[in-house]
Amino acid sequence: MQNIVFLQEEKCRRYLGNLIKSKRLSWGLTQEDVAEFAKIPLKQLKEYEKGIGDISCGELYDICHILKIPIPSLFKKLNI
Repeated sequence: MQNIVFLQEEKCRRYLGNLIKSKRLSWGLTQEDVAEFAKIPLKQLKEYEKGIGDISCGELYDICHILKIPIPSLFKKLNI
């Protein structure tokens, strides 16, 4: 059971990381721009984009706001 949960968490992190990166690039923003606007360390944003580490709700909210990603759309695409 733990392996299934871990795989779901990993899938979620990868999905969010890919989405953040693709939206950032589509807006023509650098990682530095987004990290500064979201008030998070650049290293942390880089890890999120790689699907490494857990993103907090507050950070996810800020990043979605900056990149104009509707939060409800995250859950539809993740089938949650």
